Amino acid sequence: MSISTRIMKLNIIPHLEKNALAFAIYLFAFSFSLTPFFSSMSLLLFSATSLFYLKIKLPKRSDLLFLLSYSFIFLMYLVGIFFTDFQNRALELIVRTSPILFVPFLLLFTKASIKINYFKLKLCFISGVFVSCLISIIYGIFRVLRDGDLQHILYFEFAGILDLHPLYYSIYIITALVFLNKIVFKPFYKAFGYFVFGTSILLLQSKLGILILVFVLGHFVYISVKRKHYTYLFIGITSLCFIFFSAFAFDGNRLNELFSSRERNELGTSREDGVTQRIWLWETATKQLQENPLFGFGLGSKKDMFKWKVEKDILMNNYDWPTIRAMKLISTWNLHNNYLQICYEFGILGLIYFLASILVCIRLAMLRSKPLFLSVYTLILALLFVEVALNRQMGIYFYAFIPPLLFWEPKVRQ
Repeated sequence: MSISTRIMKLNIIPHLEKNALAFAIYLFAFSFSLTPFFSSMSLLLFSATSLFYLKIKLPKRSDLLFLLSYSFIFLMYLVGIFFTDFQNRALELIVRTSPILFVPFLLLFTKASIKINYFKLKLCFISGVFVSCLISIIYGIFRVLRDGDLQHILYFEFAGILDLHPLYYSIYIITALVFLNKIVFKPFYKAFGYFVFGTSILLLQSKLGILILVFVLGHFVYISVKRKHYTYLFIGITSLCFIFFSAFAFDGNRLNELFSSRERNELGTSREDGVTQRIWLWETATKQLQENPLFGFGLGSKKDMFKWKVEKDILMNNYDWPTIRAMKLISTWNLHNNYLQICYEFGILGLIYFLASILVCIRLAMLRSKPLFLSVYTLILALLFVEVALNRQMGIYFYAFIPPLLFWEPKVRQ
């Protein structure tokens, strides 16, 4: 072998090795808002690439503790399959949630955090969300002009263009806003990004997304006052005023659902909405759980057990037909609260262990001074109150990939 060939192998191959893994990570970060199919293909590429660079060496104790705590729900599912009567559903959940363990594992044991540029990582995520928002806005406007129906650019119609769910889409956008606020970027591009992202959240009509945006803007206003940045202060106050105006000036805005007066049971009526449905799911699940509060009904029990108990309740009570039809339909949904669903399947003990794993992750992040991880992790914890995000692809991929990378981000930027 010639000297020149040896030099090329020494210099180029390690460089390509590092870049291959970095490219797969950047592509995955870019993919989240560009259809579940694209993000699935990106996950496969990242996983396959990572296998070539695994170095099974015992990591730091705190890193291993974080990995086990952060992946605890998947580990709980693995144990749960031996204590459930719903084996088929349990196995399906284990396969579906496996990225919660193997993605952070690959990130840790390939030492991905020292192979990537975190500015590029955040920029790729921002860019993917930005492209997605532009596609949704442009296509939505085209459909509105074509059909004369404003609903084409709102809620599921807006998110459905890329086969996304409005709430998960909102979480991606807010994360992009957090990243955009942290990275050094030209003011004009930042302002344009804020405008596109803020507009998209309003069009998505996600109540949680809008409330989080209000909180973020409130913090932005507070910082602007503290630092005497009056231009930013004006932008923040103007944005807040616009959100409140759009929320209360139009009856069709879904944020109004949070402030509507409600009767005891509105299922099957014209007043039924997302809040009504969630309240019914939570009340019904809590009532059923009283039969076995300590250990729950077993992994995967929600899919069949909950529906069976609802149908039994229908037979024993004199509900009107619209209410029965609504109850039967909604009983097939998940509980729209990840904490409650864990409690339903694993009981109060399982929920306590899950909450303890969350506290461990928060404690480790605080010890390492990881404010960005804590910000994004808090977004996910808030999402879990209204969605079973850790059983769905759009939530699983995001949870498994973005926060662990932020936790392992080196203090000195690459």
